[in-house]
Amino acid sequence: MSMRRKSLGFSVAVAAAAGTLLAAVAVPASADTTAPLPITSSAAVVVDGVHKHLLISDPAEGEILVTDYSGTVVGQITGEEGAEGLALSPDSGTLFVALPGADAISAVDTATLTESARYPTGTGTAPAHLALVGDTLWFGYGAAGGGRIGSVDVDSADPQVTLDPSTAYEFYAAPVLAASPAAPGVLVAADGYSSPPTVTVYDVSSGTAVTKASVWDPGTQSGGTGSITDMAITPDGKDLVTASGAPYVQQVFKLADLSPDGTYPTGPYPDAVAIAPDGTVAAGIDPAFDDDLYVFAQGQTTPEQTYALEARVLPDGLAWDPSGKLLFALTSTGYDAPISLQVIGSTSTPAAPSTLTITAPATAPKGQALTLKGTLTSTASIPSGSEVTLTRTDSAHPDGTVVTTVPVKADGVWKAADIPLVKGTAVYRVDYAGDATHGAASATTSVTITK
Repeated sequence: MSMRRKSLGFSVAVAAAAGTLLAAVAVPASADTTAPLPITSSAAVVVDGVHKHLLISDPAEGEILVTDYSGTVVGQITGEEGAEGLALSPDSGTLFVALPGADAISAVDTATLTESARYPTGTGTAPAHLALVGDTLWFGYGAAGGGRIGSVDVDSADPQVTLDPSTAYEFYAAPVLAASPAAPGVLVAADGYSSPPTVTVYDVSSGTAVTKASVWDPGTQSGGTGSITDMAITPDGKDLVTASGAPYVQQVFKLADLSPDGTYPTGPYPDAVAIAPDGTVAAGIDPAFDDDLYVFAQGQTTPEQTYALEARVLPDGLAWDPSGKLLFALTSTGYDAPISLQVIGSTSTPAAPSTLTITAPATAPKGQALTLKGTLTSTASIPSGSEVTLTRTDSAHPDGTVVTTVPVKADGVWKAADIPLVKGTAVYRVDYAGDATHGAASATTSVTITK
């Protein structure tokens, strides 16, 4: 599966009288990559920025697939029955996994990639979605006709599971959840199986969910709102961005009261949203044709970038790395078809800059040895065995000739000697070739060679 970038902000003007069609020039492609994954189902993906891993839940196989940023598989955590919703602790040390097939939530050690704890939630609860607010893990649970929210105090020495004590079902089935450190004490829940949906904002700072705002069929778009498959809170903690099958935009609501606060226009059918630390919004859709992924600057209605991934973006299938420089998208050409990881941005680590110096006497007699020396430094430690090459250019060697290659000492100092044989100006150049993690560097100096 190849990835290509399509033109952004594509504008067309039609001159009716002349029948002239004018089109914008396509934006150049960036360094994007695609990696096939050994799974055919996924429910959620999170990014572990500490270990540079992607953690993907696979309900069909009951496992968590772990890859590096390029999509290479580094582990599979099995025995996670029906694994769906995921939540990662702030320190990236623990991954929480909703296990509807086991009526439980598991905790996975991200360093060892092994399950470290399991919290039973009760027979028939089938937890499906997770959100971490402070030290409390909230989960959406319940079968069709009985959606509710529950919680687990995962930081307690004796974690207790609390289920919704109400007799009324506010959601048709296990609600989709959202939370963010930018909105402390706030939990958002929405129908993922009902159209139009109910969206509710809770104050959970006391450990109990207290309704702050609740709206049925939110938004002002014609045709109503479809069931919500994904949602995210903006980094300023003010807005909620939602992805639903309809309308064909990512809707934005004020977190305070769920009143409309804008849209990110995409196309049919929105199913994924992820927001970078700087507020950049990635919006995924499941279209029949055209672009599959849109990237917007916060608050803008025209996309900065659009991508045609030649496959639909999966629900809850978008995630940014903590730096906001890499966007990951899970895509598939159809239900039960193999899933691919699309990476927007470069997964390589930039080489550390290097600096090289050279000093020599201003003048030196012909036929006698002169000493040249300098230092090699870098923002990363210079590896043992590093070398620099010294070259001389003079009237006898206008294209330059290699004098010697010398090692660099542990403190970065290098030293070399030369015997110039031609009177006039000799230009000495020293070069460090660099390596995979160190940038190349060079420096020059001139010496006047006398009789």
